[in-house]
Amino acid sequence: MYLEERLYNSELAGQFHSTRKRLKDINNLAVKLCRKFLCEGKKWKCITEDNLYSPDGVTDLGGIRILHIYRQQWKAINDYIRSGKWANTECIESIAFTRPADRAIFANEGFDDIITDRGDYTSLHYILKVPEYRSPFGKLVQQDDLYVECQVRTVFEDGWGEVDHRVRYPFDTTDMVKEQLH
Repeated sequence: MYLEERLYNSELAGQFHSTRKRLKDINNLAVKLCRKFLCEGKKWKCITEDNLYSPDGVTDLGGIRILHIYRQQWKAINDYIRSGKWANTECIESIAFTRPADRAIFANEGFDDIITDRGDYTSLHYILKVPEYRSPFGKLVQQDDLYVECQVRTVFEDGWGEVDHRVRYPFDTTDMVKEQLH
């Protein structure tokens, strides 16, 4: 992935542990569209082929996760993502999912939202507008409306997040998860 390549060759190299990347498969995309249409109403009733990949459509068709070892490393990664230096990306939305006790850490860092009711780990989510990407044939392609999701977590939070995601997503089964884990 072009963003991954650019990250490893940036000033941030050495300040994170590793990256993971993914493309949403067609079945998961269909489930997401149905879920969003049923649960979120108006916003999703207007999704068409023309606006599917706009900021109001699907912004996580592609994704990259940046994993770090130490909790305090999130700050340098956050600052770099927001700087626009990373392959000329533009951060158009950012959400901090975190524990209630950690809310204050992210309060003055420019996040559009801080959500404290989704579990016992922190995951920072950014929607990035990407002006270019590398095609499967190696050609650099300019793109006006390409969006990807970037997530930032510690390696340990990523492990817990994987367990949480497999048990609960795409439909919230919080009570069932709590029963199984305790």
